[in-house]
Amino acid sequence: MTRAEIVEALESKGIPVAGVDKNKAIGTIMWRMRDQFVNLPGWGYWPWDEDFERAGYKAPQKQTDVKEPPPSDLAPPGSNLFE
Repeated sequence: MTRAEIVEALESKGIPVAGVDKNKAIGTIMWRMRDQFVNLPGWGYWPWDEDFERAGYKAPQKQTDVKEPPPSDLAPPGSNLFE
């Protein structure tokens, strides 16, 4: 969705958008949420974890098999985590 489409959708649901330039305000909000959305030039904003084939966007692969190292592996050699 474009910024204008987002503003229109929010306001149609009774959600006010603050700011003199509502499109710019939404752009700032979306920029701050860039860990959740991508801006696809010519298409607008899209959830970063969903493919959008028409725009040629392929979501990054989720890493479900990554295991956290045990806490002792995080300490520098020779240090004691319990001191």
